Amino acid sequence: MKVKFLPQGGFNKIGAFVEYDGEEPLPNAEEYQREGFISFTAICKELILCNHLTVKDDVDGSKKEPPEFSAFMSGDALIEDDLHGKWRLSFLGQAKEHDRVRISLHRTMGKEKVHFQGYYRKKDFEFEGSDKFFVEARLAQERFDLIQEQMSQPGAELHIRIDPAMFANFYATWSPMNRVGRVIKFLNNIKDVDNPEDIPADFDLADTKQEWRSEPDADPIRLYVRRPLREAPPLADTEYKDSIYREALTAPPRHDVSDAASPRVERAIERLASRAAALLWVVSAIGILMLLRLIGGLA
Repeated sequence: MKVKFLPQGGFNKIGAFVEYDGEEPLPNAEEYQREGFISFTAICKELILCNHLTVKDDVDGSKKEPPEFSAFMSGDALIEDDLHGKWRLSFLGQAKEHDRVRISLHRTMGKEKVHFQGYYRKKDFEFEGSDKFFVEARLAQERFDLIQEQMSQPGAELHIRIDPAMFANFYATWSPMNRVGRVIKFLNNIKDVDNPEDIPADFDLADTKQEWRSEPDADPIRLYVRRPLREAPPLADTEYKDSIYREALTAPPRHDVSDAASPRVERAIERLASRAAALLWVVSAIGILMLLRLIGGLA
């Protein structure tokens, strides 16, 4: 598809991009403009940790400190559906929609930085071709280590909230509601536009967006880990329980007290029953004798 810039396009008539086939865009073509309230969440369920370092020949035999190794974590995050509709990413001039974002988190000893953009390369004789969207963040060591530790737990998920409006070259159709999922378009190269000369010089400056991301209250991306809570007992408590378990496993089997006492109880009941029967027999015999004497006296 072709891409054209409309100087009076968009809801506020300050410019927008349209895609079209043929000679001219259709009157009802979707207009992709700068939007200040577009953000979505992507979920990554698995991160791969990579530590890499360089090794050099120590030719002069000097015992220099080896260079510090660097580390990064990477994975694919699936874009989550919003309250109304689905968020998708796409390149201007292409119909293909992307539902995943490549995540790359680097540990740095310097300043933290973040990038979010699309990457598109046509297929040629040397390269297979690629089109993807990715987030690259350079994090301070303690924040990097925290995410690494949390994502090492069973069932952990990395949620990343991305605000494309804080990055250059992302455009979307206008909507009165922020929670309406839409297709967000990315301008990969200004050469993809038929009339680049009509784009104002200050239409969407990358330097301006970088200044926005540097502000104290800016949230270009937000990272948080969700995982099930599992209470881990203290070490001493664990050792105590382990000793109990070992005792239970090595101790001989014990019989239930109530089971062992049952035969004795039964025998005692039998003795009481026999004594009661004998007593009843004696009482009956005495009664019969007294009755016979009474009858004899009357005769």
